[in-house]
Amino acid sequence: MRLVPISCIKENTLLAKTIYDIEGRTLLKRVVPLNEKLIEKIQKFGIQSLYINDDYSHIEIKEIIKPEIKRRALKTIKSTFDTLKRQSEHSDKNEMDNVCMLSKIAKDIVNDLLSQNQIFINLVDIKTMDNYTYEHSLNVALLSLILGVEIGLDRDSLCELCIGAMLHDVGKIFVPLEILNKPSALTQHEYEIIRNHTIRGYDYLYKDHIVKSSSRLIALQHHEACDGTGYPNGLFPSQIHKFSKIVAIADIYDAMTSDRPYRTGIQPNEVIEYIMGNAGTRFDYNMVVSFVRKIIPYPVGTLVELSTGHYAFVEEINLNYPLRPIVRIKDPSDETIDGKTIDLLKITNIVIRRIQYDMPGSNQGNLYKISQ
Repeated sequence: MRLVPISCIKENTLLAKTIYDIEGRTLLKRVVPLNEKLIEKIQKFGIQSLYINDDYSHIEIKEIIKPEIKRRALKTIKSTFDTLKRQSEHSDKNEMDNVCMLSKIAKDIVNDLLSQNQIFINLVDIKTMDNYTYEHSLNVALLSLILGVEIGLDRDSLCELCIGAMLHDVGKIFVPLEILNKPSALTQHEYEIIRNHTIRGYDYLYKDHIVKSSSRLIALQHHEACDGTGYPNGLFPSQIHKFSKIVAIADIYDAMTSDRPYRTGIQPNEVIEYIMGNAGTRFDYNMVVSFVRKIIPYPVGTLVELSTGHYAFVEEINLNYPLRPIVRIKDPSDETIDGKTIDLLKITNIVIRRIQYDMPGSNQGNLYKISQ
């Protein structure tokens, strides 16, 4: 299984991961051969990339949580956002029953994660354009929890973190969809409306005592930066809640790796490099170090181009060093190098240049560097 942009998918390639709508209904089943008509149908949902099985990869990548919990969580998040929007439009001050449901979902997610021995992030979730906010909210919660577990948060704190992460973008219920999904550059006025979602979300959650203050603060602070350049208040590290620092990293990772109306998702390895490059400035340094340890940017089976010019498949992940996996060279034109295994953690003068979606017929590279 590997993630490939729709533009790179060949006729009759098999879909590797079932696509669902927000209600949990199947849009397209796995193992279906893809053709031009199906791809056009998929693109209407705003999906720009798909998981496929082909000659390069038949290995299944596991979901972070059980599919049934995920689908239930998505329905609850959507229901919560829809209810909050109706209440805000009609000045309804009723208790937020949906938030109580979110609390139960949060406990189920935390319990599912804590039942696993090793949790790594090696799957980029496919999102539809219409449901992006809900799918993004759940993904940010999952990514935040994985980081929370890594830094040693207790079960109660993880549940509070999960609820706050699922509601971190609740202020976007006040932002018109034409601005949220605008395919072109935002005007200054539109940008200010987007930025204001942090304050509006926090203010709205502040009216209800069900959501704890530590969870509410995430809605307000998840765009604050550790160097004081964030918004809405330009806070510095000591003023930013720990949960907000966690969600800031999870939010940017999921947003950048997701397909959007105005661009295709960025590859996880590039996003990791961006986050690492902003450690200590935009993001908390120690949390970045912990987060990067849990990301697998090159899942087993990924086809990559090496700095030598050769193409290779990822054979094994070096835990704690995800950017330096063990790879197997693929070069049918040269029997002396074809099938050779290289541990990039040990051979440091070779790096992965990029993820490759198809392999050219010729695969010539610098054999000297590999044979060193």
